[in-house]
Amino acid sequence: MKELNDKGARAIGLKEILKDLKGDPESMIKFHSEMTEIHTTGFDAGLSKLKIAIAPYLYFPGFKSKQ
Repeated sequence: MKELNDKGARAIGLKEILKDLKGDPESMIKFHSEMTEIHTTGFDAGLSKLKIAIAPYLYFPGFKSKQ
């Protein structure tokens, strides 16, 4: 969960940095590429790891819903 939070904060920070880099296209492309990677693959990978890690804590054998 911390990894997802860190990546989200990084993506937000990179978005704000991009505004200041309009005069430096090389750095702007570098930061934009990193932000895109976080959005396209970083979150999916992080969520997959999180689902696996919390699965044992969400298993309740014998629990029956009242619905």
